[in-house]
Amino acid sequence: MLDGQAAEAIEFYREALKSKLLFKTTYGEGKDAESLREEVKNRISHAVLQTGENDLMVADIFPGNLM
Repeated sequence: MLDGQAAEAIEFYREALKSKLLFKTTYGEGKDAESLREEVKNRISHAVLQTGENDLMVADIFPGNLM
């Protein structure tokens, strides 16, 4: 879990490890998104990258939640 850096991490892994992005969704694409602040809507709620035979899951924490 990252604190607003998931998008950058995804790009890093795609370039450095030649990972393939299998899935990505943001908090803004989820249920009740209209009630969220704009900076929260762009955070990654879940993403999956494939690196070789392994899957790497990446996400941002929801602001205010403890890790």
